[in-house]
Amino acid sequence: MTADKTPLPRQIPRGPADDRSVDQAVDALRAAIRDLRFGSVSIKFHDAKVVQLEITEKSRL
Repeated sequence: MTADKTPLPRQIPRGPADDRSVDQAVDALRAAIRDLRFGSVSIKFHDAKVVQLEITEKSRL
């Protein structure tokens, strides 16, 4: 491929996240981690904002 046909990396525009939404996401993440004994926490972002926390907890017998 010639240099002029090399695809450029995709640039994703990011909007400013307001401090209140960031604080709420961090608080929710802290609570999830604090209460979780076995499992995982997954964070989903959309437009540089946290939109979902998925908490999977496992019970050990």
